[in-house]
Amino acid sequence: MKRIIILILALVPVLSFAQNNLDNKLVGTHLFSLQWISWDYFGNAKITPTATPNEYKIEGIQKSKEHKGDYVKINGTLTAVNAKHLIFNGTVETKVHHSNYGQPCVRTGKFNFKATGNRKYWRLQEMENPCDGVTDYVDIFFKKRASKKQMKNRKTPQNDIEKTFSYLKWVDANAYENDVFRFGYAPKTFHLKKEKDPEHRYANKMTFLGTYKGLKFYFSPGGVGDPPIFIVFTTNGEDIREFSADNLCINSQGIIYTSKKVNKNLNIRRKFIIKGNEIEEVKQPYLYVGEKGKLLRTIKLYSSQDNQGQIVATLPKGYEVEVLLYEQEFLRDVDSTKIIKYYLVRTKFGLVGWLTTDSQEGLFIK
Repeated sequence: MKRIIILILALVPVLSFAQNNLDNKLVGTHLFSLQWISWDYFGNAKITPTATPNEYKIEGIQKSKEHKGDYVKINGTLTAVNAKHLIFNGTVETKVHHSNYGQPCVRTGKFNFKATGNRKYWRLQEMENPCDGVTDYVDIFFKKRASKKQMKNRKTPQNDIEKTFSYLKWVDANAYENDVFRFGYAPKTFHLKKEKDPEHRYANKMTFLGTYKGLKFYFSPGGVGDPPIFIVFTTNGEDIREFSADNLCINSQGIIYTSKKVNKNLNIRRKFIIKGNEIEEVKQPYLYVGEKGKLLRTIKLYSSQDNQGQIVATLPKGYEVEVLLYEQEFLRDVDSTKIIKYYLVRTKFGLVGWLTTDSQEGLFIK
């Protein structure tokens, strides 16, 4: 009897640890989708613990932006068999304009959500739509939405630029959908419109932000292979400047500041001045970065740019570095343009050297 009691007591911390891990993985607001609605943008599925051990409440929805009225909903409870297998008890409702004559399809009962292989989501295993026979991919993603508190406190290029220019008014730059791009302005001198491009001059989704002393400001979120850009036109429709930037602001004196992520997570900041119908950049000796991260591959730091001079350090994958400065150079020939990027990198010991990459080499830090 003593052995049984001791064994039970020994298992309590293990079970408690497993439950805590499960709670950390499940509890929160997850990305949620049905492929017929979209895989480009997601809905939300909120998972909360119930009073019953190992049971969670789930409620979620994804709405279509292209076809008004299309959606997928989920409402019920989840019981975890393990971290990759969830038993759902409740209702999944879908409404897709090209399925079941555009009418809602409701399935109620017990279903299985599983994360198979290396997939980063739990997928509904009973995939056949009972109303139409098509295959539905209903997915609850591991990835969670950041809470309002986390969004407010986390360090991002958006938060950095908005905190620096807190005296300006800030809005989302995209009139078509919510995303991460921001625009700041001085209400007394900038006349905000923020509407879908009234002149339809571009095929991609352009937002007309407003005007500053006759100059028209637009924003495009870009697309596959195209970066987000802010564009400034004269009243005659002449394109006088394009800014490859994630965030842009303009103060009452006509000074423009931009921030943009390069290498996915390194923030670059620039300054420009409006002079009549021209916009000039205030040249900096180097562009400051000041971001830390871990290397995605082994690199060598050199005493000179272009991987020339002495080797300052050879650093392994996973090593933490700080990127101090950034500079880029464009090499053009008849058929293409090659971007050469120079990063001044500091090791944990404090040694500083240059890393040179080109546009084909991809990320080196996360």
